[in-house]
Amino acid sequence: MSRKKFSSLRFILSLIFIISTILPVTIIIYIVPSYYKQQIVKETDMLVANNLESIANNILVYLSDLQKLATFPYFDKEIMAALIAKENNTAQGQKPSDYIINEILPIYINMLRKEILSIVIINKNGSALYFNRNQNVDLINDYDFRAQEWYKKTIEENGNVVYIGSHRPDYFDYSTSLRVFSLARLIRHPYISQTPGVVLVDADTQIFADLFSNLQFSPGSISLLLDTEDNILFSSKPVSPGILAQVSNNSPFIKGETSNYNAVYKKVISSDWKIAVLVSDREIKKRIRLVYVVCIMASMITLFLTYFLFQMLTLFYIIRPIKEMSQVMKKVEEGDLEVRLKPRGSNEIATLGKNLNNMIEKLNELITRDYKLVISQKKAEYQALVSQIQPHFLYNTLNGFLGLNRLGKRKLLEESILNLTDMLRYTLTPGEYYQSTVENEFEFIEKYCTLQKLRFKEKMETLINCDQSVKNLIIPKLLIQPLVENAVKYSPA
Repeated sequence: MSRKKFSSLRFILSLIFIISTILPVTIIIYIVPSYYKQQIVKETDMLVANNLESIANNILVYLSDLQKLATFPYFDKEIMAALIAKENNTAQGQKPSDYIINEILPIYINMLRKEILSIVIINKNGSALYFNRNQNVDLINDYDFRAQEWYKKTIEENGNVVYIGSHRPDYFDYSTSLRVFSLARLIRHPYISQTPGVVLVDADTQIFADLFSNLQFSPGSISLLLDTEDNILFSSKPVSPGILAQVSNNSPFIKGETSNYNAVYKKVISSDWKIAVLVSDREIKKRIRLVYVVCIMASMITLFLTYFLFQMLTLFYIIRPIKEMSQVMKKVEEGDLEVRLKPRGSNEIATLGKNLNNMIEKLNELITRDYKLVISQKKAEYQALVSQIQPHFLYNTLNGFLGLNRLGKRKLLEESILNLTDMLRYTLTPGEYYQSTVENEFEFIEKYCTLQKLRFKEKMETLINCDQSVKNLIIPKLLIQPLVENAVKYSPA
C-alpha cells in the first residue's frame, strides 16, 4: 500500500513541486539576506572610508595650522634676534620678554583656530616664553622641559616636526582633567647654524570630538584616533585593552566582549596617526534580521498559496479526471458498456475523456454487431434444425392420425390433434432467444411421447418425472427432444 502511495501521480507531482519550487525558494531565503548583508557591509565600509577621508583631511588641516604656527620664529626677526641674544647672553637686540609674550605671540595664535591653546618657546638654557589663551593659566616655575622625552626626541629630529599624543600639559597649572595634543619643533636660524630653542604648540583634543561628531555612523560604532605609539588621542566610547590591541594590529574584524566589529582604518598623512571606525556587527545583524523575517514570511505565504493552488489544480484538472476515467474503465471491464465520462473543460485531460467515450461507443458497437451476428447465426442454425425435425415427425404423426380415423377412434384422434397443435405452437413461437423452462420442455416431451405411442403402441412405455427444484431452470427449447427422439429411434425393441 505504501509503495502504491509513493508511486501515485499525486505523490510524483508533489515531489516535482517540492524540487522545483520549495528547494529554490529555500535557497533564495538563505542567499538573498546573505547577499544583502554583504552589500550592507560593503556600502557601510565605503561610507565609513569616505568619512574617514574627510576626517583625515580635516585633521591634516589642523596639523598644518600647527606646523605653520611652529615655523613663525623663522620668519619673525625680532623673536629670532631675541632668542639668539638670549642664547649668547648678549644685551644687543634683547627684547623684553613681556613684549614677545604680550605683543608678538598673541598675534600669531589669534590668527589660527581657537582650539590651539598655547605656544611655548623653550630656550636651550631651559627658560621659556609662552602665551596661553586662558589668561588665568601660568607656566609652572622651574619646570624642566629638557628632561622630557618629547624634548629629547625633538632635538634628535633636528628640525623635523614631532607630534606628541594626548597628554596632560603638566607644565601649566591647568585642571588635571584637561588633555591636549602637541607639536614640537627645533628652531633653526635660517642663515646661521644656530638652534636657539624649541617651539611647542598645544591644541585641545576637543577638536577631534567635534570632527567625529559631525559624521553619522551606525549606532553602536566606535571612532578612534591613535597616535604613532597607538595611544588614544580620541575615542567616542571607552574601549577595552583587548579591542585596542586588535586595532593596533590593524585587524579587519574585531572581537569584543559584547559585540563584534568590522574595522575600517585610515592613516593621517604627515603625522602617521591612525583613524579607526569600528562598525558594530550587531547593528548590521539587526538590519539583516528584518530582511530575513520579510523574506521568510513572503516565501512562506508564496509557498502556501502556490501549494494550495497546485493541489487544487492537480486535484480538479488532473487527479480527479484520471480517477473518474479509471472508474469508467473498470465498469467497462466489468461489462457495463453504457457508462460514460463527463469531461470538464477543453484541456488535454478533457480531450482524453472524450476519446475514452468514443472508444467505449465504438467498442459497444463492435461488440453489439458481432454478438447480434452470432446470435442471428445460432438462431438460423436452430431454426434449420427445427425445420429438419418437423417434416419427419409430422409425416409419421399424420399417418398415425389417418390410422386413428380409419379405426374410428375419434376421441383419441382429437386428443392427438390437440397435442400436435400445442407442440407446433410451442415450437413455432420464439421466446426470448428461443429459451424455455425445464417444466415446459418436459410437457413438450410428454406430448411428443404421446404422439409417438400412436406409432409404436405397446412397444413404447414412458415415465416422465420433473424434480420441483429444477423445473424453473432456463434451457434452450428442444434441448431434450432430440435425446428422446434418438432414444425412440435407436431403441433395440
